[in-house]
Amino acid sequence: MFGHEELLACEPLCTPCQTGEPLLGPKHHDGILEVITIPRRDELPYVFELQRGQRLSVSTLASANLHLALCTDSAYDCWIDSGMPGLAPDECLVKVWDSPKHSLQFVPPASGAYLVVLVNSSDATVEVVVAATVSAEQHRAATGASEHPFPPANALGPC
Repeated sequence: MFGHEELLACEPLCTPCQTGEPLLGPKHHDGILEVITIPRRDELPYVFELQRGQRLSVSTLASANLHLALCTDSAYDCWIDSGMPGLAPDECLVKVWDSPKHSLQFVPPASGAYLVVLVNSSDATVEVVVAATVSAEQHRAATGASEHPFPPANALGPC
C-alpha cells in the first residue's frame, strides 16, 4: 500500500515529459487520477475515445514492475477472444515492459477507441497510481507538437 510519502513522490508523474504542463488543468477536459490494485497475473484496461489529433498522456507509478500496452479496441477484443495469449495483444501500437514507472504520450492517427492495458504478470498484487488525460486538439497547435502519431523515443518510459 502506498503511504503519504509515496503519493507525494509521484507528483512529477503528473507533468508530461514533452510539454511540461500539468496533466490536470484548464486545457484538459478529461482525466483520471487514481490509486488501484491489480491482482496477481491480471490486467486492467483503460478505454479512451480519442479524436484524431487529441493527445493522450498516461503516467503510472507502481509498487512493482508492470507491463503497459497501447492498442486499438479491436486488437484488445481479438486478444481477449483468443484466450489472452502472451502478455498483451499482438497488434499493440506501443508495448513497454517491466518497469514500476511508465510515461506515455500518444496522438492517434484516426478517431476511435484506444486502450491502455496495465498487465501484472507477477504472483503478487500490485498497487498503481494512474494519471491520464486527454488534451483538446488545440493543444497540438498551441505547442507545435508533431503530427506523427507516436511520441519520440524519450517520451516512453520513466521521465
